[in-house]
Amino acid sequence: MIITHPSPKQIRSWSDAGAPLGDRIGRHIDQCDRCASRLEDIAAIGSTVGDVLRAALAAPAGLAERTEKALERRRPDRESMAVAFDFFGAATDTAKVILFVPEA
Repeated sequence: MIITHPSPKQIRSWSDAGAPLGDRIGRHIDQCDRCASRLEDIAAIGSTVGDVLRAALAAPAGLAERTEKALERRRPDRESMAVAFDFFGAATDTAKVILFVPEA
């Protein structure tokens, strides 16, 4: 009797699909220690890779707080903004006087 074992790729795909019960691969894994062991290895590798990726992609500790403080330091205060708007208003009034001569 020739036994054809599913490939590691087929086992991974089967596992990723939610390990449907009663299908050919599932029945084979239930009866084959070799393939059951391969499934456990694949699951262990998958969780290890996931842990490494989560750690590598996680934001550094305190990033949100440091970013908020940096933005707060760069935010202009109300007094500075009032002075800037006053200068803008004066410039606008000057431009109106120079460019728009009222007709008599």
